[in-house]
Amino acid sequence: MTKSENRGPQIPKPTPVTNWPPEVQRALFELVAFAVNQGSQSLMFSLRDLTAEGRPLGNFEITITRAD
Repeated sequence: MTKSENRGPQIPKPTPVTNWPPEVQRALFELVAFAVNQGSQSLMFSLRDLTAEGRPLGNFEITITRAD
């Protein structure tokens, strides 16, 4: 096993929300509002078998963790 294989997937650095399009910003704020309304410090959303226009996109997980 090479050194890079041993590290696992690389996680990108956070991008400021203002760098995203307005519709993405709204969606992110909706997820954060949901987490706050649930009283959660951390929530994970599991999205399975996503498709777009009949093309499979795969599975994704979105984690929201309060940072303060």
